[in-house]
Amino acid sequence: MREDYRQQQDGDLDFSTGDLIITESTGQHQRDIILADKGHVRSNPETGCGAMNFINDSKNTDYLRTVRMELMADGMKVKKIGTNNEGTIIIDAEYEDN
Repeated sequence: MREDYRQQQDGDLDFSTGDLIITESTGQHQRDIILADKGHVRSNPETGCGAMNFINDSKNTDYLRTVRMELMADGMKVKKIGTNNEGTIIIDAEYEDN
């Protein structure tokens, strides 16, 4: 299990209790990787899917392939990636050390 400071839905730190909160962070890491463009992660500039770059694509296969490859590069074992009827990405992946 990976732990990190809990974030709000928009990625800001969650101070709802008046202090930092430690939480399981796999989902947060997935969201951060998907939204980040290459170069946005200072410690690893090659990380990032750049989801906004795929917004007007007619097919999502390139996007899903990119997400899979980036999550695997971050050390996750990806079991399944797809989208639901609303177009929301569904990810079944976890870090291999879990």
